[in-house]
Amino acid sequence: MKKVILSLAIIVGVSFAAESFAGEGSGDKEIKLFPLKDARFRLAFSSPDQRSLISIKDESGRILYNETVARNIRYLKIFDFSTLGDGKYTLEVSSGKNKISKPFEVQTSTTRFITATTD
Repeated sequence: MKKVILSLAIIVGVSFAAESFAGEGSGDKEIKLFPLKDARFRLAFSSPDQRSLISIKDESGRILYNETVARNIRYLKIFDFSTLGDGKYTLEVSSGKNKISKPFEVQTSTTRFITATTD
């Protein structure tokens, strides 16, 4: 009997290790992206001086997710990317004139298992 397992591989940056990134002129703002089980990631940052805008865009620049975050808070949210189709995406965090972008890619791979049956 054939078993087909679909596995969703999300490539964020170079590896699945916890990522920190900062944008040009972003001051002390540090964005941390942590992988969780399956296709979920935790996004964390502090928004000390201004409101922030979080968005997820597809390859053509179409906004798939948009959220405004109040200033002077610590932001923490879990994103589930399992519903995204295969392709390239960008996670953006904007505050005033500062914009921090992190590209990621969703790839679906199929693994086949073949087992011998006994008669």
